[in-house]
Amino acid sequence: MAVKVLIVEDNPVARSFLCRVVRESFSDTLTITEAGDLETARRQINLTGGAQGLHGVDPFRLVLVDLELPDGNGMELLAELSQYPLPRSSPRCTPTTITCSRRCNAAPTVTC
Repeated sequence: MAVKVLIVEDNPVARSFLCRVVRESFSDTLTITEAGDLETARRQINLTGGAQGLHGVDPFRLVLVDLELPDGNGMELLAELSQYPLPRSSPRCTPTTITCSRRCNAAPTVTC
């Protein structure tokens, strides 16, 4: 069974890069779904279906979310995801953020 991955990034170049990094980083068979905004991401993971949505059937095992999206903040989506039940075999993930200032050439800051 393929490991499902969702990448939510509005910049198509960055999204393509993240897809490539994920594919090259895992030896498992992957199914990568892409979304360019929160609305599309919500549709992809069926959040509007509530607890009966995709979570209980075949959940995404990895979700990469950009924090600055055209229709909101990626943390909104992470907060919504934390409210839905997961199958017992799925561990609850811990959000980790990686930020880098666009105004300088500073190294990224990782927050766990």
